[in-house]
Amino acid sequence: MANPRIISFTNDKVPVFSEIRNKEYIKYGEDNNYPNFLVTLFNRSAKHNAILTAKQLYIAGQGLAFNTDGLTPEKIASTQALIQTPNPYETLHSISSKMALDIELFGGCYLHIIKTKDKKGIAEVYHLDYCKLRSNKDNTIIYYSEHWLNDDGTDNSAIKPDQITSYPAYGSKEYDKAKDGVLYYKQYRPNIETYTLPEYIGAVPAIITDAEIANFHRASIQNGFMGGTMITFMNGVPAEEEMATIEKQLKKKFVGTDRANSLVLDFVDDPTRAPQIQQLSNNDFDKRYEALNKTIQEEVFCGHKVTSPMLFGIRTEGQLGGRNEMATAFQLFQNTYITPKQNQIEEILNELVGLSNKLTFIPIEPVMPEFSEATLATILTKDEMREIIGRKPLEVEQQVEITQSKFTKDQTELEVFLKFGESADSYTEVKKIKQVFSVADMDTQSQMFALTTTEKAIIDILKNDDKADADAIAKLLKIKVKEVSDILTNLLDKGYIDENVKLTPKGTEAKVPDFTELYVKYKYALRFDTQGPAVLPNGRTRPFCKGMIEANRLYTREEIDKIGVELGAIYGIPNYDAFTRRGGWYTEPGTNIHSPSCRHIWLQTLVKKK
Repeated sequence: MANPRIISFTNDKVPVFSEIRNKEYIKYGEDNNYPNFLVTLFNRSAKHNAILTAKQLYIAGQGLAFNTDGLTPEKIASTQALIQTPNPYETLHSISSKMALDIELFGGCYLHIIKTKDKKGIAEVYHLDYCKLRSNKDNTIIYYSEHWLNDDGTDNSAIKPDQITSYPAYGSKEYDKAKDGVLYYKQYRPNIETYTLPEYIGAVPAIITDAEIANFHRASIQNGFMGGTMITFMNGVPAEEEMATIEKQLKKKFVGTDRANSLVLDFVDDPTRAPQIQQLSNNDFDKRYEALNKTIQEEVFCGHKVTSPMLFGIRTEGQLGGRNEMATAFQLFQNTYITPKQNQIEEILNELVGLSNKLTFIPIEPVMPEFSEATLATILTKDEMREIIGRKPLEVEQQVEITQSKFTKDQTELEVFLKFGESADSYTEVKKIKQVFSVADMDTQSQMFALTTTEKAIIDILKNDDKADADAIAKLLKIKVKEVSDILTNLLDKGYIDENVKLTPKGTEAKVPDFTELYVKYKYALRFDTQGPAVLPNGRTRPFCKGMIEANRLYTREEIDKIGVELGAIYGIPNYDAFTRRGGWYTEPGTNIHSPSCRHIWLQTLVKKK
């Protein structure tokens, strides 16, 4: 070879956090772009992306639970307001979900905290884009800018002071006097100052390789130029400038994973003047890719502390992926990884609202294990089993036989139901709310007629001070006078206060009446859309349904859940749902129309003690 040149790749390095002359902020990586680099990996590696987004889902869970035990009405109302509307655009749960992703992706997160006018409380909380924040050395000042980088992703060393906004860090001396500030949470990492690194830092080379090798494999098939290709130009050795031009053109067109690997160029003097193309390595890239991909996958899983890839939608060799295996893997991952992560964010949120262990995540429901056919046979009717396998219900005359054969099971369930609840004779019905067919219906109606934390706070204030006026209530709860008026109107509609309470701009007229506590209860009753009596003659009503109608009892939602727990223990079934099972198959009179539920339903009512 007369003048060979190698066009090679560059490798990423662990970032260095360095000070800059005449700048107060610390560079985040050599080119001040490490957070953006991590985002690029997140977007380009399928495995990496799947793991991070699944972790975010598991950590954020189903929302935030608020334990109000021992709190004053004022504190409950103010905390509930911050949970529902920490700012005009997000809920606290949506903010916590973004925090979860940032912590997993970057190793930390930022929140913009805006104080109340007296600077003693928190008025609003916003999530901030991690890539747009930098810090001074000791994290006492946080800097925000959208101009840290040039268009090509390199450090913008010419950034102007008016393009940067500085904030005191949450908890610093300057923050106490400021109207707002930034909370910077970062996970601890030994011997690292100012910023932090993600937990998967050791797997970054593997993640890069995962993204690049997939791209390489695709490009190799599309472009035909395979790795380790040598091109020999036989028409003489051109000038240095001309060789550089040819090299630049080929590099731009063919090199990189988008163009399938590097090229070796050689210029020789040969009268044939025809370029030669030689492969310097074998073209068995499919086999090489498969072997390397397996190794890379193991490296990525190890870096992310993944013990069961199927929790992240990734199937691996040797894992069956059954429900039992999934349930065990989920519980292990929840206990060893997710719960500690949730505790970190819960600590931040409780700190912001001035509480301790009152805000907690509601965990994602685990995948339930599969049940054997023998177990299913003890908890399902024949028609329910037939429905599972796509068969039609049995004939009506067969239903009678099924009902009689289930008498013992019905008696067991009836005995458990009658251990709970109270006689309806002890209550006066205020209003029939709705017939409830599903747990979703139950929850919706309960929320409609249940008291909100603000309503409870207003009732408590009126009970303690019947002379409290609207302005005083509004000021105490930090809400508008009109909102106080609307809430009292709503309480009147619900039946919680008497109609002689009238709110004027100056306050209440006359004394607040005695507070009558109402209850949302559930009664086993005949469906509104069915015909005939609640109990059919000739034994056509299940013994369970007949016993429930004759018992005439009222149940709370909590009692129905407890019934499910007790029946679940009897049958050996976790999470047994005593509400949705209701009864057996029902046939419309005079027809062959069957429905997978009986003629009875849970009727939701508003009642008060006699």
